[in-house]
Amino acid sequence: MTVLTVEVQLDNAAFDGSLADCAGEVTRILERMAAKLADGADGGALLDVNGNTVGRWALEPNGRDARTLLTETLANLRNAVKGGDAEALAEAVEIADAALDQAGER
Repeated sequence: MTVLTVEVQLDNAAFDGSLADCAGEVTRILERMAAKLADGADGGALLDVNGNTVGRWALEPNGRDARTLLTETLANLRNAVKGGDAEALAEAVEIADAALDQAGER
């Protein structure tokens, strides 16, 4: 099974305004992603109307395996600890939990 992962952060000026404005910007971003997918891309950055990177997308054959998830988690934990970022630490813990679940370690 191939998994499409899409992550968009909605906390910048391109998403200010009404819910309809926000939905319009998300639609625009996803349409550009779909065009890249149709052209054969398997992932990349997602840019808002202002040219800022607001997310990423990736086609992941068989989803991310437990090893990949744990590797990402370690990198995220290292960066979060260096920066003292509690939110990043919490996100890394969630990724680690998902990896453990996927690996059948719970």
